[in-house]
Amino acid sequence: MTEISQTINRLAHLPPSANPVISCFVNTGPDGRGRPTFMTFLKKAFGERLRSFPERTEAVRHIEADRDRILSFLTDELDPSVKAVSIHASNGDGLWEAQTFRTEFDEERLVVGPVPHLYPLVKLADQSPLYAVCVADSKQARLVVCGLGEVLTEEDFAGSEPIDRTRVAGWAEVRYQSRIEDHIAKNAREIVERLAKIVEKGEVDYVILGGDELILGELRRHLTPAIREKLIDEEHIAIDAAAHEILKRTLQTVRDTEARDSRRLADLVIDRFRAGGLAVAGLEPTIEALNLEQVDQLLLAESFNGDHAGWQCPQCRVLGVDPAPAACPFCDEPLPERIELREAMVRRAERTGRKVEIVESHPGLEALDGVGALLRYRV
Repeated sequence: MTEISQTINRLAHLPPSANPVISCFVNTGPDGRGRPTFMTFLKKAFGERLRSFPERTEAVRHIEADRDRILSFLTDELDPSVKAVSIHASNGDGLWEAQTFRTEFDEERLVVGPVPHLYPLVKLADQSPLYAVCVADSKQARLVVCGLGEVLTEEDFAGSEPIDRTRVAGWAEVRYQSRIEDHIAKNAREIVERLAKIVEKGEVDYVILGGDELILGELRRHLTPAIREKLIDEEHIAIDAAAHEILKRTLQTVRDTEARDSRRLADLVIDRFRAGGLAVAGLEPTIEALNLEQVDQLLLAESFNGDHAGWQCPQCRVLGVDPAPAACPFCDEPLPERIELREAMVRRAERTGRKVEIVESHPGLEALDGVGALLRYRV
């Protein structure tokens, strides 16, 4: 997740290029017949993009070079477990950024333009949050951190005190049972301490606890407020369950929770907007807030697509909705560039370090052009 965030940030800060920049997002897993489909998509898409440029130009040569490198990479260099790939390339600028994923894009795209296209990457990162699954029993525990549809790290550790399992009776049995309970409590505290280090560093968005009812009850008693805030579920998961099985059992819960939290955030934006608070909603007010760098968090409805046309100043990079003015109203630079607003808004937010939230199925936000933002301040 750190890598994808760094990639998005790095690409967002690249200036517009005079050379064509390729942004490629494809799913590489097999279809129903066991064969990948990306080659058919890419050959058709590259053919269409190349026909839009004059023949025998420098731009065509650069695109053909990027096409050949992309197809070679996808054909020869992928691990079979990879399900999706994003590639940003520009032969003329020496740009090559390739990332592989074990979760799929909801749409394959090939974009040619002056800057890298970011929305599919931003959406994938937003809707595939990092989460920790802590699976424990009375003797040991495992911390499995997942994100982007795969297991990222796994840590196993044993309790600090072994228990003498010699058979006892009478008062000795009472003392023995008390020792077991103390042992479980101590192990639970140590487990929570390790989990707290991850949570308090902000390394995960959600936490799930796994184990039998005995250890889950003890863990609950020792949870810190920070862990409680991120705890979304408890599962009866065996301590020896394979990491990929833990991922499979918990992934949908996390995705559902992320979607629900996104809708709650949209509710908050609309409530603050109606009350005249630190929020805006609607296309033009949100763009104005982005231009003034008021935005703290940008929200885009999933239904807000890339068909909205707009303009961007080539000098100061402010955005606007069509129709474009003859000159930029901020700096008087003539002839603003034609842009796709959704992509430009995402890029603007990422350049200024603001989080972008993609919201699924929210009629209230969709009725307000599908866009809104929480603000840091008002002018």
